[in-house]
Amino acid sequence: MCLRPKTTPLVCSDQHGEAKPAPGVFRAGCAALDLAPHEVAHVGDKYTLDAEGARDAGLRAYWLDRTASGPPAADGIRVLRGLDALAADLDTLDD
Repeated sequence: MCLRPKTTPLVCSDQHGEAKPAPGVFRAGCAALDLAPHEVAHVGDKYTLDAEGARDAGLRAYWLDRTASGPPAADGIRVLRGLDALAADLDTLDD
């Protein structure tokens, strides 16, 4: 697992011309990191905007559903009940 602690690219939808869940805005973030989408994990608490958008752009998609109140997640979307589970799952990126 490799996290870039000092890397803070910012992709703004008004400057990019697309907003989440459009795949292009997620891919622009990947390009700003100089990484391919499959090398990037996106964590968000909005199912459609964050999880589906990231998955559709080819990122590893995580939906933070702390209260377990949302719908069942579709294929390609990992559900987190808290951020403590994220590190263990990210370790599988190196496998």
